[in-house]
Amino acid sequence: MVKEPEPEKLFQRTSCNGEFVEQGVYFDWPKPGICENVTLDVETSWLLEQPIDYLKTITWLHIGECGPQASCCTLFEFLVDAASGSGYIFEMVSCSEVELTDDVDVNPDNNYAYSPPLILYYEPSA
Repeated sequence: MVKEPEPEKLFQRTSCNGEFVEQGVYFDWPKPGICENVTLDVETSWLLEQPIDYLKTITWLHIGECGPQASCCTLFEFLVDAASGSGYIFEMVSCSEVELTDDVDVNPDNNYAYSPPLILYYEPSA
């Protein structure tokens, strides 16, 4: 996650279904054809100055075949098996929450946002 201008990042923590996931840790995913809701989450804390407009960018997800991956700043990577012979369908909904600490939130109603569902279909190349 990148912010411009760059403030001090106090911490960043990723989780899968509420369980902390360390960077570079691999875990098995359900096999194709099995539907399962999964929550991928990131929690960050920043020391921000006011009133500055920050531009935030983040690459949440990379879906690709197993093997060497290009080095990039991605929170989660799905490395899929091209030999499985079947495609993958992902339905994604993004949500965000902002919480101020040690300050007065003048409009707490704007602290949450949800996206409409995004349907992704990935077909591994043969």
